[in-house]
Amino acid sequence: MAANKGLQYENAVMAEALARIWEPTLDEERMLSSYRSKVEDSDVENTARRFMDRIWNLDPTQSTSKQFYRSFKKLGGGRPEPKTDVLFIKNGQKYRCSLKYGGKWQFSSAGIQGNITLMNRILQKISVAGSVGGVETIRIAELLEWLQDEIALQPTKQVKSSISPRLTALKQQGGTNEQLERILGGKKNAQLDPMYAAFKREFIRENLTGGIAFGTNNDACANYVLDMENLYPITDAVINSLLDKVFVELRLKGRGFDPGGSGERLNEIVLRVEQTSE
Repeated sequence: MAANKGLQYENAVMAEALARIWEPTLDEERMLSSYRSKVEDSDVENTARRFMDRIWNLDPTQSTSKQFYRSFKKLGGGRPEPKTDVLFIKNGQKYRCSLKYGGKWQFSSAGIQGNITLMNRILQKISVAGSVGGVETIRIAELLEWLQDEIALQPTKQVKSSISPRLTALKQQGGTNEQLERILGGKKNAQLDPMYAAFKREFIRENLTGGIAFGTNNDACANYVLDMENLYPITDAVINSLLDKVFVELRLKGRGFDPGGSGERLNEIVLRVEQTSE
């Protein structure tokens, strides 16, 4: 099965950089072959090639060109997952890029406990800054308590036949799940509730950059977006443009197979964060 286009785009960018290194080492040739083998979509490959043509057009035999192409590094793995997909250095400046392919972005699909920790830190940050009112603080705290009690403290991985009814019940509980979608946007209505603007803004910022999880100067913290056409810094304007487009949804995510030998796939309830189609 082919990797999704987002992952292919990461591999295609790395392949383009490695392919342009003048007199590559054997290790670099092996890495190039490996990255190329993971790109199956010609449109993705061409998109990466256009980006590389735009970002650097100096003679590849120059030492600065070799240094530039060799600066490309693909990040990944670990928990939490780095928000930087690919980084590179140009003229002394480090670009830690979150790569986005297509008009609909997925920001994360992470476990509930990690999201609770993150949202608690966001709530603390905006409370200290005085950006959220008392009533809103209480409602967000109640939401986090519900996520903790009803999901995080329950068995985290179960076979689908057991966990699917749990997810259905959580979504049918009305008030609290609706509150989740009101605060962070729902699939049917992603539009911002002005009461929770500060919280949703920082939630989006963190899901795009990872600044709270990693620290703003860490390589895992993204500071640029590379989409299909442009490379641009993650600014307040970029975050604000997403306020009415980002939504969350409780969903199941596969986590291997039942060790008990039933053959059933294990699933976990996660919080998926994504963008509506433009």
